[in-house]
Amino acid sequence: MRLSPYYGGRTLETVASTVRRLARAGMSSCVSLLPELRFGPRGVAREKADILAILPSLRAQGLSADLTVKTSQLGRTWTPLDCRAALSEIAGAAAGFGAFLWIDMERARDVDRTIEDFLALRRDHANVGLCLQSYLRRTESDLTELLRGAHPVRLVKGYFRESRADRFDTWSETTANLKRLLRPLIRQSSRPAVGTHDESVLAEAATLLAEHPRPEFEYQLFLGAKPALAARLVREGRPVRIYVPYGRLMRYFLHTFPQMDVSRNVQRALRLPVIR
Repeated sequence: MRLSPYYGGRTLETVASTVRRLARAGMSSCVSLLPELRFGPRGVAREKADILAILPSLRAQGLSADLTVKTSQLGRTWTPLDCRAALSEIAGAAAGFGAFLWIDMERARDVDRTIEDFLALRRDHANVGLCLQSYLRRTESDLTELLRGAHPVRLVKGYFRESRADRFDTWSETTANLKRLLRPLIRQSSRPAVGTHDESVLAEAATLLAEHPRPEFEYQLFLGAKPALAARLVREGRPVRIYVPYGRLMRYFLHTFPQMDVSRNVQRALRLPVIR
């Protein structure tokens, strides 16, 4: 039984079923173990082991996927050296399966150290990319710096609750910023991607790609969100990758809910045409 169309399931068996279904529909997958806050080496080791189990489990069934992780689930705040070591081990293991590792961005207060971890990881691992959130005022500057090295970047709108000093006041400003950042992303990133279900943003990306073709550009969508849109993009011949979250759902919400921009995420779930 599926608890939600947005949820990949509690076990790797259900994840494999989802990844197989998406592959048959012409879509790739990016699997994410739902993050739990980890405080020490023992917890980080458990989380790392669970993440490292994903790709072998899929390979055993003739399947493949990329991975997404958050530094908080690998103990970045309390055990930063363990976090970097875990990221390096996961990236190395992913490379052995021909897979890519995306590092999600979290709160505004975490941006600097997440970028530091990413750049340190990139020195030894080419198969690593970073997510940036367009609702943060600083993201244009961050993207400019990352693109000096042509780093892989996925642009999204954002998820967390932040102060007005850090974020744009309205969702329309966030959308405009995302559209503005697409041009340098497409032209300069070695592996550009956008994660959104906003069809106006996707249309802007399509226009820019017509001017500057990038066959490796990915349209990344959340499992269960606008499946008809994902199917249409596949029919148009565009690379689509679906974010597949799995794991302990309740613990994830206990960790994440206090940090969410609840109003905007509820509006997203309701699929309102305009988010305030």
